[in-house]
Amino acid sequence: MIISIKPIGIVHVNLNDDEVKAHWNEGIEGIIEIYEDYTEGLYGIEGFSHIMLIAYLHKVTDDKRKVLKVKPRRLKMLGLNEEEIPEVGVFCTDSPHRPNPIAMTIVEVN
Repeated sequence: MIISIKPIGIVHVNLNDDEVKAHWNEGIEGIIEIYEDYTEGLYGIEGFSHIMLIAYLHKVTDDKRKVLKVKPRRLKMLGLNEEEIPEVGVFCTDSPHRPNPIAMTIVEVN
């Protein structure tokens, strides 16, 4: 089975990848650009404070899509020693390195 995804927009941020990763616990501001063909789907959005955003993580390499076990990096960011962090299945984490690099998050609408 082949599943294809057609983008309906793009997310713009004024930070590089490392800066985005460094702000994981506080969030970042950005602009979501919806392509013109899909703007009708935004009808009534002003009545909502948050939306669900599903993203394709296009920078994940083919090698990283083969990863099935990881050490959750957030635990390292919280100060744990890497040797103390257990290895777990990738589906138990928010790691972008996974067979289907798809992400979901909830974002505040301003």
